[in-house]
Amino acid sequence: MPTLRPAVHLVLERRLDVFAFDQSAPLVRAASYRRGAEWRDWHALPNLPAFARGPHAPGVCGSADGRLVHIVARASEVFGDAGVFYTRSCDYMQDWDIEWRKIGNAVATSAPTIACSGDGRLLYVFVRGQDNRCWFVRSKNEGCSWEKTWYPIGAGVFETGCSAGVSADGETVIVVGRGTDNRFWLARSRNRGHVWELAWEAIGSGTFSSAPAVALSADGTTCYVVGRGMDNKCWWNRTTDTGQTWRGWEQVPHGVFNTGPAVATNWDGSELYLVGAGTDRRMWWAASYNRGEDWAVAWSPIGNRTFE
Repeated sequence: MPTLRPAVHLVLERRLDVFAFDQSAPLVRAASYRRGAEWRDWHALPNLPAFARGPHAPGVCGSADGRLVHIVARASEVFGDAGVFYTRSCDYMQDWDIEWRKIGNAVATSAPTIACSGDGRLLYVFVRGQDNRCWFVRSKNEGCSWEKTWYPIGAGVFETGCSAGVSADGETVIVVGRGTDNRFWLARSRNRGHVWELAWEAIGSGTFSSAPAVALSADGTTCYVVGRGMDNKCWWNRTTDTGQTWRGWEQVPHGVFNTGPAVATNWDGSELYLVGAGTDRRMWWAASYNRGEDWAVAWSPIGNRTFE
């Protein structure tokens, strides 16, 4: 059965875009132009190229102004390919100027994730490889071409795919994966992934039943990491010094979830948005406007659509 895990993207500091796979459409989107105060209901992305979807959630990122939107997905083994495929829109999701294109020869054993610089030009894609390590590849030209080689990050092995946040200038990259001990582990690079000064270090002692999700402020200092705990509730943590020290794991009030959450933050890291699939198979969102000190919304449904 396909995973219900969504993806979330904050545009121009006010519009929230939430993406999810659904049986009736390759990819659907709900949008709020008032930071979640009200939502335009779920709809299929117009003109999205047809794709032989597999059982894994999409990875979505975009430029801060919303013009560029990048999507990665893993094809189903049913179709004879476990590679990572990419498509792009350069006109606010009105059309897609790159058909689904395979990125190199990586064989993914997880859903891929994608993160980008603030202008959407520098892209990073991450997957778990056949050796259970985290691998990544870059594009420096908005996805027009990709490096020929996928690179491993350290020697850590993982139960899930990794998630990442990238600073606005594309220099700082923070990657988090769920280890074989079910803890979240951190890797960090300050030079576009050419050197990993840290790979890997545990983020506290919390244990999780989902892959992590990561959101990073524009300057690369404030990072949020969220996941579904062993109690099926959403837990979050925060660093304000690029992962050197952490606040400690805290539970978002209420809410029980079928999947791990998605996360987004604004330019300075002061706002925190979460989206997860509830036990009723609807998407629910939560928000804090003061760095998680309290929760203005926890939790509210995004429309009435249920996902299968």
